[in-house]
Amino acid sequence: MKTDLEESYGGKVEWNIPELPGNATALSAYLKLQEEELSGDVIVLSFSDYDNPYTFPYYYELLIRECLKRFPEGKILCLIGDQAFVQEKHTQDNAFVVKNIAEHYGVDVLNLASILAKKQTEPVAFLNNKEEYSSFVKSIYKIAFREAIEKTEDGENTGSTTISLPAPLNSILEQEAFD
Repeated sequence: MKTDLEESYGGKVEWNIPELPGNATALSAYLKLQEEELSGDVIVLSFSDYDNPYTFPYYYELLIRECLKRFPEGKILCLIGDQAFVQEKHTQDNAFVVKNIAEHYGVDVLNLASILAKKQTEPVAFLNNKEEYSSFVKSIYKIAFREAIEKTEDGENTGSTTISLPAPLNSILEQEAFD
């Protein structure tokens, strides 16, 4: 992916991936933002697989709002992972949260589950076939990521370093401590 982007853009692509636990949640990402100075032109948020469905909407919205404040000139891309097919993990419910919150804030979404569903007749079984899945990720997902990044670049950027956020969906976030 990195090499593909470097070839497409004719320059060096630097990955700045904050060190998060293997079962990273939106809350762990928000807390990481509080303790580290991070930067980037494109910020990819890939959460929901390990998040509790009852607290995820709150923490994901908190994370989106913080990213919009911290990276006003950056492009934010929210991912819906292909694990949204796995019933026992709440990822389907959380995928709807990602979509709804991203839409509320005008943030682009790359829905990997949808891409997988369009290309595979048995997506859940396909996820368990490591060899075929790995090949799929290297070809189809690579193209999807590049297109999603290019789409975010086509969006309007005022060049402003301040941003006016819409009212939060979760009324708790309206409290002064989070502004």
